[in-house]
Amino acid sequence: MAIIDDFLYADQFSAMVVLDITNMNDINFIEDYTVKQVFNYDYYWAFDPVEETDAYEYYRFDPIDSEKGIVVGWDLEIRWEKNYIYDIFRENTLDNVVALEDQAPKSQAGSLARFLPIDNLLYALNEWELILFEIDENKRPLRFGKTPTNSSAETLFRLNELLFVGTTTGMFVYGIKDTRNPVFFSRIDHFRSCDPVVADQDFAYVTLRGGTNCFTDRNELQIISLEDPKNLEVVSRQILFNPHGLAVHENHLIVCDGTAGIKVIDIEDRTAPTIVNTHPVDFAYDVILDYPLAIVVGDGKVYQYDISQLPELTLVSE
Repeated sequence: MAIIDDFLYADQFSAMVVLDITNMNDINFIEDYTVKQVFNYDYYWAFDPVEETDAYEYYRFDPIDSEKGIVVGWDLEIRWEKNYIYDIFRENTLDNVVALEDQAPKSQAGSLARFLPIDNLLYALNEWELILFEIDENKRPLRFGKTPTNSSAETLFRLNELLFVGTTTGMFVYGIKDTRNPVFFSRIDHFRSCDPVVADQDFAYVTLRGGTNCFTDRNELQIISLEDPKNLEVVSRQILFNPHGLAVHENHLIVCDGTAGIKVIDIEDRTAPTIVNTHPVDFAYDVILDYPLAIVVGDGKVYQYDISQLPELTLVSE
């Protein structure tokens, strides 16, 4: 999701939806602002095959007609075919289909920043595409343009006239001097991995993690020189446990390292990063800086820290 002034933009299945949050006690879904058929999504999101088919060796889905809406429930049917139990079918019956125009505004944020307001535009990632929406004077999102990323894109970060795209196969850099026409500059590849990225004036910082859906067991921080954005170079690496989101403040990085807690890394020498503090939490997922505060998203909790005395972290609230 992203917020522009008093409006919140979020992906709802295949649609871009907009909520008026002027009054946080009375949030309004602006139905007329919905832009349909923008994002890819899992048509079978409401079905957990592990939970629902433990007793069966095979299962499959009946076809879904996405034009009818979003399937929100399934009927289980056991069929005998060719004298043996062949499959479990899931039927998208009319009783289980919610028409797009009748949906309540149930929004779900991406894992890290996938939406990014830039000038009067909203940049958004849709798997293999970078999509641009124009935000008009009434804050309505309008289709503007899109360009392929040629890799499964996960995160967005802006630094001045550069746009960084973290993907599962590397970090891409675009020039956005003309924000309405991003130009691909360069990429730096790595092993297949989940890949958030942030940057300061001279360096980009990328966490790579292994595990489910990330296709690798490697877990590390990479620091990449931006001296020439069209020729990127990794200047150092630091092994971590299972890093997710991160943020940079002057000569320190704050890295959410999963169940290993929050790591503070001294990067005064970018060629030799050093872990100088570890703050234990059950799970650290993402961090947003609003100096002197840092907001850390955990597993079912949000933490607020005072970071004015880095590398020390002082818990303010949770």
